[in-house]
Amino acid sequence: MTRIPNLRIAIVGAGLMGRAHARASARVGAKIVAITDADLVAANTLASSVGARAALPDDILDADRVDAIHICTPVSKHVEWCSRAIERGIHVLCEKPLAENAADTAALFDLAAERGVLLCPVHQFPFQQGAIAASERLTTIGKVRWITAEMCTAGAATVVDSMHDEIVLGIVPHPLSLILAFLGGPIADGEWNSAHADRGEVLVAGTVRDTGVSIVLSTHGRPTSNTMRLIGERGSIALDLFHGFSTIETGRVSRMRKLARPFVSSARTLSAASSNALRRGIARETEFPGLTQLCRRFYLAADKRAEPPILAAEAIDIATVRDRIIASVVQSA
Repeated sequence: MTRIPNLRIAIVGAGLMGRAHARASARVGAKIVAITDADLVAANTLASSVGARAALPDDILDADRVDAIHICTPVSKHVEWCSRAIERGIHVLCEKPLAENAADTAALFDLAAERGVLLCPVHQFPFQQGAIAASERLTTIGKVRWITAEMCTAGAATVVDSMHDEIVLGIVPHPLSLILAFLGGPIADGEWNSAHADRGEVLVAGTVRDTGVSIVLSTHGRPTSNTMRLIGERGSIALDLFHGFSTIETGRVSRMRKLARPFVSSARTLSAASSNALRRGIARETEFPGLTQLCRRFYLAADKRAEPPILAAEAIDIATVRDRIIASVVQSA
């Protein structure tokens, strides 16, 4: 495995995602030097756990001591933090969505190109082992006719109802990044619409070239779920995005296969889930599958030893589709 460059890493935000980024960064052997948060107690606690120093927000963007920064703040702070880091020549890995709209996303990438630094949003799902395996086996299932996803989140359980739409619309980049990866090209040239059943309950329907797309997003649906299915002409691939594995089922038809399908499918899922759990256990990847691999790719690209894991055109394309979905939801609310 390629050695991780000796970059000096800082993390802005010591909440749930900040802690996850710190663990992912440490997992691949990066050198975390500083952590900041508006909550100085949280910053000190996380910094102590990874051998870093806690820093005040105004002191962390020191280009003499930091090469790359992870931004794990609320979305409303992303543009400000990204801009400040880029202006100082610091590479940026920022939680999704990178900005609140496509125009701001494009402006950030323009600024990064001007300053010669790497900017990358955290679209980690395509870097899960299950998604990588699915991409490698796409030809097996033939032409992909439908991509369906179901994402029921508990992330809004402690917030007021008025914020539920914001929660589910913040999830949208995840399925979009996978759809873009599987279809191998831009998705903003497709048709995108939504149905808004209630606050936090959104159905996204689209057509990208000649593939249909359906995404169910829910803050109330239980149990929580995070799945995707690629339906092809010769078979289907099911992805468990919570755990990061996938299974494939061929399209051969017979009476016996129909009778045996529930048992064969269960055995296939059990086998894939077991081997995936073993792999993640060995790698100490206990959360957010795909994030560790994305961090590794980001560091290598920042050191100019690999291509950027996510291209500017891809991130802007995803942001453009998200804008359309948000507009459709607002219109139907």
